[in-house]
Amino acid sequence: IVEHPRVVILTSRAVKKAKMAKQVQVMALDIVKDPLPRGFDLVLVSNVLHGLGVRESRALLRSAYRCLNQGGRIILRDVLMNRAGTDPDWGALFSVALFLHTPNGRCYALDEVRGWLREAGFSGVKGPFRSSPLVFDPDFVLIAEKS
Repeated sequence: IVEHPRVVILTSRAVKKAKMAKQVQVMALDIVKDPLPRGFDLVLVSNVLHGLGVRESRALLRSAYRCLNQGGRIILRDVLMNRAGTDPDWGALFSVALFLHTPNGRCYALDEVRGWLREAGFSGVKGPFRSSPLVFDPDFVLIAEKS
């Protein structure tokens, strides 16, 4: 698990509490500044893009592509909006909150994120899939491959 240096201790505690410390390595990285380690078959980017600006989001997806082995996959989970940024309703409200509380964050459009994945080199983008059966969960999942 790659976690921001300020919260890595909390993640490490949670992994230990779940008795998974032998199976799960937790490392501290600033995903905006530090390169991701290489040699992985799967990368999960969960609810990260909306806290970043466009430039940082695109750079993160390029970094995720480089850290994967050939044939590896990315699973991207986030609030994905329509092109106008008005649907889902909850996502539009969340995007306003992000505008107020992050330097550049917002909820991005589905086609925008798909384009960034393709730009980064990913192919076979599948989804969006609902991330949860809960009606109030605005998150969707995209899956793509490094080929």
